[in-house]
Amino acid sequence: MQNVLPGMEAAFIDIGTPKNAVLYHGDVRYDTDDIESGSSGQPRIEQLLRPGQTILCQVTKNPIGAQGGPAHPGGVPPGRFVVLVPNSSAYGSPKRLEDAERKRLRRSSTRCGRRATA
Repeated sequence: MQNVLPGMEAAFIDIGTPKNAVLYHGDVRYDTDDIESGSSGQPRIEQLLRPGQTILCQVTKNPIGAQGGPAHPGGVPPGRFVVLVPNSSAYGSPKRLEDAERKRLRRSSTRCGRRATA
């Protein structure tokens, strides 16, 4: 996390390119138990993120003009058989697997307490 701008309700993430990616408040996923806030409303971005913090995100578009590309938290790394989504109870199974194998993986994952997304 490069910097957090409360006035813009956005954070800028250093992704190793000349322009930082931007992460907007509405795209930030968080656990309400981790927020130290007296109000019951939605927390501000500076309560969720801080400069220097390391997060997992996925840049979803190329930079436009002087602005860096938009990012979304919880990027989904590809898996050989099953894709687990960070901070989610969802999972996915690759379409390249045979239907019987996909169904078997779904049953196994459902027994582990996760729900199927693909």
